Amino acid sequence: MLAQSPAQGLLPAPAKPDPALVQEIVQMIDTSLTHLAEKSSPDDPQYYEDGIWHFGGKPMAGKCWTFSAGPAGAAAALWKWRQDRLDTLDDAAKARQDWLRRVAIETFETALKDHLKPDGDLSDLASHREFFNIDFITTYLLLKDTLDDDIRQRWLDAMRRQVDWMMKTGNLPNPTLPGWEGKSWKGTDGWYVNGNVELCKAEFVYLVWQATGEQKYKDLYELQWKHTLRPSQQRWKGYGLFFFKEPARADGSDGSAFVTEANNVPGFDPEYGMLQLSTAARLYAKSRDPRVLRLTNLLLNSLLPRLDRKTMILDATYGSRHSVTTQFSTCAPEILVWLGGRDDLSPLLADHINKAVKPVLLESARKNWGHPGIYRAYGFDLAALLEALFPQGASGPAR
Repeated sequence: MLAQSPAQGLLPAPAKPDPALVQEIVQMIDTSLTHLAEKSSPDDPQYYEDGIWHFGGKPMAGKCWTFSAGPAGAAAALWKWRQDRLDTLDDAAKARQDWLRRVAIETFETALKDHLKPDGDLSDLASHREFFNIDFITTYLLLKDTLDDDIRQRWLDAMRRQVDWMMKTGNLPNPTLPGWEGKSWKGTDGWYVNGNVELCKAEFVYLVWQATGEQKYKDLYELQWKHTLRPSQQRWKGYGLFFFKEPARADGSDGSAFVTEANNVPGFDPEYGMLQLSTAARLYAKSRDPRVLRLTNLLLNSLLPRLDRKTMILDATYGSRHSVTTQFSTCAPEILVWLGGRDDLSPLLADHINKAVKPVLLESARKNWGHPGIYRAYGFDLAALLEALFPQGASGPAR
């Protein structure tokens, strides 16, 4: 059944996270960045240099340059976390602050210089721009009070130009087109790529609103949110959000649903469902939008029956796009416990960090697996865990 708009509900009160678990996450980010950045030998193919993250013998400035945003986003989040706690840091951590801020800024400065075209397009994309942009804008929000005026304006201009380009090419709603009212953009209902991409687009324009404070981007977020969950069934039949179990609670915690993914026929793909889940959880940590909490609960509950809670392995076989088993390395369980009132998930958290998140992200950094999706996860999952703990409004809309 295609999901309809939810009723608005009260947000749950934030829960106090386990300080030991938080410290473990902080240390995991720090250690991962060390392994990702340091060239341990002349033959080490994984290192950071002059705004570029290299892995597997190839620089991120090659076909997968967009994923460099992941480590840069993690560096920005760790800098912000420690900057708010300077009086608790040892000398080594204090000395590392300048490096964390510098690599975050250099990464995005280099990427914009090398890849942003005058019309707002990003060149040489091997994956969707939204993954890059979410960490780019999040880094801006975390560092904005420390950025030089020219960098701040250059980054804001890059955000606006990309929105304009995406609207002109049908990748975002475009209410400026003639005949918009009662119709749509691109003459149909816009492009619907896949659930994970459409959710990323929604988070992207939400963050542009946060960065600029301009209402038109908040309005664009509302349009993209609707398109993601309830696209035109005349043009995009079978796409959108569908229930396995319709919830009775406003927060969706007693229901389950999925957003479609398709190679040919749209359906439920548990592996991409985990990426959707990370995106939704990270957006909720930033927005505290009750609709996003509802979606995050629905997505998580669709995956829990496939999760081996002893091993933290997700059975993602026979999906609409992929058929695999994989570690359940999303940031969502922690964010839903800390911010979403899901006390039932609390017993999972220690095992989740130690059996899923750490084996994927820390081991990838140590062993140079060179998987682009894991580089993305340093921002989408590790950085998101710290972002969830920042005070609400700490990096909110410009005023």
